[in-house]
Amino acid sequence: MAFVTFILTVLLIFGLHLGNITKFLKEKIPFVIELSPTSTENDQNAVIKVLTELPIVKQSSIISQSKEEAFREILPQASLMAESENPFSDLIIFSIQSTGYDQESIMRLQSEIEALPSVVGLLHQEQNFDLIKMNLSRLLMIGSILTGIFFLFALFFVIGSIRYSLHQERQRIKTMQIVGAKKTFIWQPLRKSTLQKTTKSLVTSDLIVLLIIIALVLLYPSVRDYISIFKVLIALLLTNCVMIFVVLITTFVELTRYLEVNFYELDEL
Repeated sequence: MAFVTFILTVLLIFGLHLGNITKFLKEKIPFVIELSPTSTENDQNAVIKVLTELPIVKQSSIISQSKEEAFREILPQASLMAESENPFSDLIIFSIQSTGYDQESIMRLQSEIEALPSVVGLLHQEQNFDLIKMNLSRLLMIGSILTGIFFLFALFFVIGSIRYSLHQERQRIKTMQIVGAKKTFIWQPLRKSTLQKTTKSLVTSDLIVLLIIIALVLLYPSVRDYISIFKVLIALLLTNCVMIFVVLITTFVELTRYLEVNFYELDEL
């Protein structure tokens, strides 16, 4: 049950963080400024200065790449004999804030950048982002289907566990029936034992989720900006409440069914 609860919690956390994931992907899409072959270092600095003054540009993402660096990166085995043999241009690579990732802001940014005399053009991968966004929507839909499947699996597991407990306690239940115990009284010890097992599973699942979140934050500090502890806690709380509610209702329903099925057997004793 702990594994099923863990899967349900992870899927719920993913769904609650879909907006954060979209924000993360937007801010990872590179924008590339191609400079003219005759551009100088002063021209690069002038373009970088313009970028730093634009509010939608992430300042920490601005990187300049010379044509020599581009040549060595793309063709590491080749040797550059003369400057004229280098087909690449000097580049400035940057990304923008997710809040500025809309068609109007990008068009305004492109017009401002391409108006500079040393700039040949501004390239960005908007089509790739649309593809990623579409795949995220599909992943969310698949996640929702998986959530339903795992929930049904958890329900069947709970029902099987309760039926096994009822079978184990059948003599005690029959004794309580004989002395006239009410259904709610018979339900109490079964509810207690089932809740104890459920609580252990939920605590195990919650600890695994929290450890994974802590490990992600420690290993990848940049993830901290996109993970909401509040949403994680909400996901844990919702999953725990739903599982406890399902266990309580299922326990009572299965006990009622068991007593109705076995009621007439008592007359034969």
